[in-house]
Amino acid sequence: MPRTFKENEKVKEERRNRILNISLKLFANLGYENVSMDMIAKKAKCSHGLMYHYFKDKNEIIMAHFDTIKSILCADAKKAMENNEPGRDFLLNIFKLNIEYINRSVQFAYYIYLFADRALDNFNADIFKILFDKEVDKYFKDSFKKEYGLVDVSKNKHLAQSFLLYISFIKSLAEDKIKYPKVLSKDYDYTPILLTFLEKGNNWKIC
Repeated sequence: MPRTFKENEKVKEERRNRILNISLKLFANLGYENVSMDMIAKKAKCSHGLMYHYFKDKNEIIMAHFDTIKSILCADAKKAMENNEPGRDFLLNIFKLNIEYINRSVQFAYYIYLFADRALDNFNADIFKILFDKEVDKYFKDSFKKEYGLVDVSKNKHLAQSFLLYISFIKSLAEDKIKYPKVLSKDYDYTPILLTFLEKGNNWKIC
């Protein structure tokens, strides 16, 4: 008996999710550049032609992963926006949320590891556009402009250095979570460490 339309859609969604789950782990474990569409197809037990029915290339796959992170982080970022938090506090809370999600889920640790790995390979301070929608990105930049007089956040070298330090840090945390799921303590306060990544804040306005 042929499948119904609803059953077909369910199969398609399950197959797409399988491709995404397999690719996420391959990208994190082997590196984005070392993974091919053929490799993903074989691991996902999906034909080469069928793979391209879902994703035209691996860049489209990785952007689908970033969309997943964005949907989670933007929801929480908008809650912080409602409190009208200044740029530095807003950024600190985003940092804390990343760690909270890593602690909560190995799957999210893979997402963060993948983002951090790509960010370090192709870094510019504007890379957080990948994680924020236009509304959050505008709030983030406007708040730093108001607080520190920064005209162009993406070109500020001190802020870029803070991001690089932080991204390196969460990459190592995510890697530990992936390898040793029970190692990270949910009760540990990472605030002092995170503040060290923002300690150059007093210099941002003169750069």
